[in-house]
Amino acid sequence: MKKAAPNSKSKKGELLSRKEQRAKNQKKTHKLTKEQVAMIRSKKGQMSLREICAWFKEQTDNRCTVSVSTVSRILNNKVHTNTQRLSIFDLIEKAQKSDEDINEAHLADVKWTTKS
Repeated sequence: MKKAAPNSKSKKGELLSRKEQRAKNQKKTHKLTKEQVAMIRSKKGQMSLREICAWFKEQTDNRCTVSVSTVSRILNNKVHTNTQRLSIFDLIEKAQKSDEDINEAHLADVKWTTKS
């Protein structure tokens, strides 16, 4: 006799349909809060990426884990960035409307891409 899949029954003992099994077994996603991202960034330079992942898991009492690649992207400001980047076209348009010079402070926030 074939064994039942581990999640083939509901808590009441009723058999689940294939669609219900897939919904139950789907990977749950967790979005990191600003505080959690700040926690990860605070360990930059103090620990390796894997150590940060293990430390973060301990800090959240094993409720939330984060992958090494996600930690790497957070530390390199590729995801969860705080600055809002402007395109050069937006800066030019803003300067034309306000008749002000574009100062160097705004040039650091420019994302040098073409408008799509």
